[in-house]
Amino acid sequence: MFAQAMGIEREETSDVKFNDSAEASSWAVGYINALANRGFISGMGDGSVEPLSDINRASVMALLNQAIVTYAVEEGAQNGRHRDCAGAGG
Repeated sequence: MFAQAMGIEREETSDVKFNDSAEASSWAVGYINALANRGFISGMGDGSVEPLSDINRASVMALLNQAIVTYAVEEGAQNGRHRDCAGAGG
């Protein structure tokens, strides 16, 4: 769902291989590939992505942080503030 919300399209292959990717639902595999290719996810450290597990708060924050770095900082946010908030009292 994160990839869809970010407008990221599915990808057939990934440069990152997860040893449990076959456990993922068929609709999710392309998004896992796309997120891995963009550096949003790198797995659990043991070569797995745990597609059947619930996501925890730390993982959600890591995804959001990467989205901010990718789409706000790299694409031109000014002074660490979102452009829509300029002059909005703080």
